[in-house]
Amino acid sequence: MILERDRVSTLEAIQRSGTDLPETVLTPDHSSFAGPAGLRVTFALIVAVPGTRAVLINADNSRGGWLPLRVALRRDGAFAVEVGYDVLAVDQDGTALAPVVDELGRELRGAGSVPVFVASGREGHRHLFARVRDRERWTARARDLGLPGDAIRLGNNLIRPPLSPHRLGLPVALLDPTDPVEAVVALAPRERTARRLSRRMRKLLREGQ
Repeated sequence: MILERDRVSTLEAIQRSGTDLPETVLTPDHSSFAGPAGLRVTFALIVAVPGTRAVLINADNSRGGWLPLRVALRRDGAFAVEVGYDVLAVDQDGTALAPVVDELGRELRGAGSVPVFVASGREGHRHLFARVRDRERWTARARDLGLPGDAIRLGNNLIRPPLSPHRLGLPVALLDPTDPVEAVVALAPRERTARRLSRRMRKLLREGQ
């Protein structure tokens, strides 16, 4: 459940991310944030380090070239980014780690964070993202629970943002929460005073019109 004080508008979150959006991404009525393509833009901007670059991911999982994030967002291919300094990101590569990732999610909820689980492409593979107050503590806790170091994505260990394309075109989806508005609010940067998402923005995010 998202607390009232934690609600922020998608536009506010993007503006606070510090990313310079070109006009082809940001339209005057913000309709570019609607639907699958708009959600990919929104999630990338709120989880990535402000002003970061993205690395392209080739079909064989090798790294391609680096591009400004705003340029990578206009392409259809897979890319990865460094997540923000208060974002915990985990790559669950297979079902063996599922119980550990589930437990981490439960503990995050108990501490007041809202983890976002994403089906990342292959069957049994998930990504977890959470906005946290003490990432160092949560990184240590994730390791204590049994997550290997390369599963915890921070610094140069990059990860694809939620709903960004898979390198082989495999399906990606929000698992929990499934509501894109709740997922965006959960991952948006926090501030002391925050406003409720408007009805118009909710409609844009959910229906794309």
